[in-house]
Amino acid sequence: MLNSIIKNRLCLISCFDEIISNISRKENLKKILLSMNEWLIIESLIPSLDSIDAVYRLMTGETYCTISFVYLTIMQFLNEHLISKETDLIEVKEFKVRFRQEIESRFTPSNELIAKSPAILSSILNPQFKEGSHLDKKMKKLAFNEIKDQMKGINVLKSTEIVRVDTEQVSDNSDSEVLFQRKKVKLSAMEKIFGNTTESPKEVSINEEFKSYINIAYDPNCDLFNWWQQNENEFPRLAKLAKKYLSIPSTSVSSERIFLTAGNLITKKRSALNPYLVNKLVFLKKNFKHFDS
Repeated sequence: MLNSIIKNRLCLISCFDEIISNISRKENLKKILLSMNEWLIIESLIPSLDSIDAVYRLMTGETYCTISFVYLTIMQFLNEHLISKETDLIEVKEFKVRFRQEIESRFTPSNELIAKSPAILSSILNPQFKEGSHLDKKMKKLAFNEIKDQMKGINVLKSTEIVRVDTEQVSDNSDSEVLFQRKKVKLSAMEKIFGNTTESPKEVSINEEFKSYINIAYDPNCDLFNWWQQNENEFPRLAKLAKKYLSIPSTSVSSERIFLTAGNLITKKRSALNPYLVNKLVFLKKNFKHFDS
């Protein structure tokens, strides 16, 4: 909006001048018009406001994982775009100081509790930022340890794991959980005599899995969720944590957009729509771009 005002500044000023010339009470109208200094302040504020708009658009995206960008975006915004410059006007400096204070009153970058928050853990679980270069040494160590601690409580037993047992010695009333998680395969006569000579895959330790994840190459152009789907078997514990944290939206804007869509569908003249139909219409509205034309 301000960009449009500045762009059409000369046109607006000329229009106001013409209006003033045709009005008897000119003094009252002049009071509400912008002075040259106020025009300069608006123009100087635009770069900072553009940065705020960019942060908003990044955090409210719907086609990528937004939670993993929260900490990096805020820190970049604080350290790059809210730093006062010598050439800034006094009003612009005051704006940056006040805006910075408001952010820091809600988000303390140096707080150790932040290191264990979803904003930090999700950034580590995003392969693009997995090395933790966006964190200081202390925060990085705390975040890495928190992820490893959470990995300890994750069962890596797969639902399709094959366990070779002698089915003749296992009753039909065996532990239902074991039968659900493991597929029984009857032992052959050779295996009954000489045993199973096939080596079962060794379980990778937590430290080995985490180290392999940190060292693996990653293409930034790769879709984050597709990457985790492809590497789920290689990093089973981390994949479960990724599902837990990367699915968190950073804002409630996406859900508010759905309410807005529903509000556009249900009007005074369409207030008797079946809820099932409304649900389907909202779904189609938000997902039609994913369907083949």
